[in-house]
Amino acid sequence: MSMLNIVSQKVTDENEKSGLSFFLNPYSYLELRKQQNLLSSADNIYIDGQWLCHFLKWSGVTNVKRRSFDNSSLAPNVFSLIEKSRARVAVIGSDRESAEEFKKYLLNQYPDLNLVISQDGYFKDAQEIKQTHLDIIDKKIDLVIVGMGVIRQETFLKELKELGWNGSGYTCGGFMHQTASKGHDYYPVWADKWNLRFAYRIWDEPKLFRRYTLDYGLFVAVFLLDLLHLRVKKYA
Repeated sequence: MSMLNIVSQKVTDENEKSGLSFFLNPYSYLELRKQQNLLSSADNIYIDGQWLCHFLKWSGVTNVKRRSFDNSSLAPNVFSLIEKSRARVAVIGSDRESAEEFKKYLLNQYPDLNLVISQDGYFKDAQEIKQTHLDIIDKKIDLVIVGMGVIRQETFLKELKELGWNGSGYTCGGFMHQTASKGHDYYPVWADKWNLRFAYRIWDEPKLFRRYTLDYGLFVAVFLLDLLHLRVKKYA
């Protein structure tokens, strides 16, 4: 199955299925395209970025809006609902200091949140990852939020699911360290209003300059090739 077929079948806006939810932007599109079996393990795919939303709409995927796991989009709804239900939560990702700050933020923002596991995303080896998976299963965690960067975070959730865990999992990218460093409102009002979140991220994290220039340019070329291949195959 092609990359665009996977996305078109699993992309969601409102009617989310239970299970694993991954977030796709032009950069993660390029990375996950190399491991499409990993993307196929998602039950829901959200589109995080206006660029990819526009390209998908142009290719014929109509039920798509920009959604991300941060405080400008889905995160407040997810945490508020899970706080009310008293479901058991695990949050894993970022460095140790950011993970501690993010834990403080969550418990301050959602005082009744049943946060059972909170830890950083730096594991020394595969055995430590598996032990964390088993700990999540043993403690009957209902919701897992993972922010370890593209590929690692999706792999973590996929392997957890393969061990028999049947809760809900979300990837969250840099949400944890962004919130730990800037608080609840990472993006200024103007960046969110004018869809200039990418510009603010470049200013805040200059290391991302290549991602938003060269990698996004590469995404355009790759996406067009994928679309051409899909159209040729359809009419062959």
